[in-house]
Amino acid sequence: MKRCLKLFIISIFILNSGCGFHLNSANTASRFDSLKSLELKQHTPFTAVLFNELVKANIKFIQQSPYSLEIMDEQYTENILSTNARNIVREKMITLNVRYKLYKNNKVILKPTTLTSQKVIFLNNVDVYNSQAETKQSLQSLHQQVAKLIYQDISNKLTQDTMKK
Repeated sequence: MKRCLKLFIISIFILNSGCGFHLNSANTASRFDSLKSLELKQHTPFTAVLFNELVKANIKFIQQSPYSLEIMDEQYTENILSTNARNIVREKMITLNVRYKLYKNNKVILKPTTLTSQKVIFLNNVDVYNSQAETKQSLQSLHQQVAKLIYQDISNKLTQDTMKK
């Protein structure tokens, strides 16, 4: 019985040693340790949302940080998808495209990248004020989605860089 117990415990240790948990935790730690601070080069409504999302991830914004993020372009478009019989817009698609680069010590480490987020809005023809408020709220939602995508993209890039080392 004791021999079976010993074999069981040894097999558990062997199985757990190859599971990759130790690699996952080290990878996560190194990824976030390498990006403790960031410098934003522009200040737009989108960068304000990006700032808030990155602060939630415990990233500090300082000048002269080794990492700097440049928002190169930010485009917002609205496309009408359908109208009613009186040509009043019933639904539209809003799209936000953001193009950015990431630098480390003034050297580009993430080439210009474009991220896109889209949302379809169904409008209420009776209340124009609520329709405008809904469009504004949807744009804020798109800003948050793209900000999270940028953070994930940066994290993935830093993960790849730390794995190469």
